[in-house]
Amino acid sequence: MQGITVNKYEGNKMNVVAFRSGEARYANARETIYALIAESSDGMTSKEIAQRTGWALHTFGRRLTELKDAGKIRSTGQMRYGAEVWIAYRAFPMQLLIEAA
Repeated sequence: MQGITVNKYEGNKMNVVAFRSGEARYANARETIYALIAESSDGMTSKEIAQRTGWALHTFGRRLTELKDAGKIRSTGQMRYGAEVWIAYRAFPMQLLIEAA
């Protein structure tokens, strides 16, 4: 990553620091979004996340995609108020434990 960063910003240390602080901001946004979804009892939509955080809808869509790609959240297949409902993915959902018993 450093090579890409240095090449992109031509070795300017101030630009590299700014780039890395942006990475930290995105990580913090991912953590915030994941925590909100994980704490909700019936999942959350992007509209609900925007309402709870005060962020504009278009500012965190990529963070949802990153969480989905990392396997931390998944869609329920349901829509609420015209938006997809997301839940935190758990390796062993209670339903699987009940079915196994």
